[in-house]
Amino acid sequence: MTSIAVNTLLALTMAVLISGCVNEPTVLDPPFGESVRQMIAVQTSDPSRNASGLDGVKARNAFDAYRQRTGPLEEVGAVSVGN
Repeated sequence: MTSIAVNTLLALTMAVLISGCVNEPTVLDPPFGESVRQMIAVQTSDPSRNASGLDGVKARNAFDAYRQRTGPLEEVGAVSVGN
């Protein structure tokens, strides 16, 4: 065989072998990125819903109240792990 025929045969063989590594997404594949898209949709404001959110003052008051409800470590009680 000539070198051109060998090279052609080698190229065709490699093309067939490499094409076995390519696959199309199927129904069985997990929905990659779906959780990210869902979280973005949930956190995005939709003006057509007329949903009222927190204004700055209410949000700050809620945050401060949340932070003040925790007690010192001695009152909460630490849990020892191990010995």
